[in-house]
Amino acid sequence: FGLPRTPLSAGLQGSRQVKENKPFSGKPLSSVSQMAIPAADMSRMSDEITVLKNEVTALKSEITARDNRITMLQSQCDALNTRCQNAEAISEALKNEAEEALSKQNETEFNSHAQIEELKASLDHALAEVDRLRGLIAEFGTVAQQLITSAAV
Repeated sequence: FGLPRTPLSAGLQGSRQVKENKPFSGKPLSSVSQMAIPAADMSRMSDEITVLKNEVTALKSEITARDNRITMLQSQCDALNTRCQNAEAISEALKNEAEEALSKQNETEFNSHAQIEELKASLDHALAEVDRLRGLIAEFGTVAQQLITSAAV
């Protein structure tokens, strides 16, 4: 966020120095505590610390809000991915159904064509049989006519 970062070890060293009763300046702690800091400076530093704390709190809130937004977006992405997977599965199933229907249609057309050919062959056979029977009837008529003629003589 543009804030300078100090190594963790620097903070630890500082706390070690305070524990050893030596401030960063190298002067004994007792001499530092004897220095008088004007009340106005103390108040200003306290105000600055409060402002910094408020900024840190605001940044933490922004981070939390962004984390929540990221979580929400990840959930939406997961939901969309699930919907895409479902759509792909449905699409694949419809494709398979269409291919199966086309295959059945082709089979039906083939069978229908075969049945039509069988019917044509049967019809041709029936017509041939009719022609044969007509021939027999004509022959029978001729024989019958001859019998009638010979019986009359």
